[in-house]
Amino acid sequence: SNCNETCMCKPTAVEIVRVVGGCRRCTCVRGATLVITVERSLNPVENATVVASGVTTVSGVTDANGTVTLFVAAGQTYDITVFENGTLRQTVQDVPIGLGANEVVVLAPITTTTTTTTITTTTAAPNTCAEIGCGVYDAGNACQCDSVCSIAADCCADYASLCVTTTMTTTTSTTTTTTTT
Repeated sequence: SNCNETCMCKPTAVEIVRVVGGCRRCTCVRGATLVITVERSLNPVENATVVASGVTTVSGVTDANGTVTLFVAAGQTYDITVFENGTLRQTVQDVPIGLGANEVVVLAPITTTTTTTTITTTTAAPNTCAEIGCGVYDAGNACQCDSVCSIAADCCADYASLCVTTTMTTTTSTTTTTTTT
């Protein structure tokens, strides 16, 4: 027996080659047409590489209609993989192949770029006692409104008018003079 068989399958058959015990063995099985259309948002994807892997592996490139026709083994299942510009776009697993013509539509995902914009708002530190409040000390403020600010020389401009209470003390003295005659 010949260890390395030469397969002589009919044009309507698919050749399945297996290596058994170091020898090449051929089997001819009924072939089927597999028409694959690759679409993105209902638009055909041209020049995508499509690979059908199962008992045999075949590949082709989509035309202007996003379609490629491959000849595969009938009665088997195939995994369909789509590449676009060398990048894997989609895999559909276990596609059953019947007798005759089989059609599969593969939807290639849309590649999107997400841009994130961060807006940072800087709020100026309050610089009046009307904003800060009397009696408040905060090291992050441009000026202060506490009782120590006059000593530290960091009082807000409106500190004296808003926060300082002036107490007036009026002392009245009465002098009584008594004259005795």
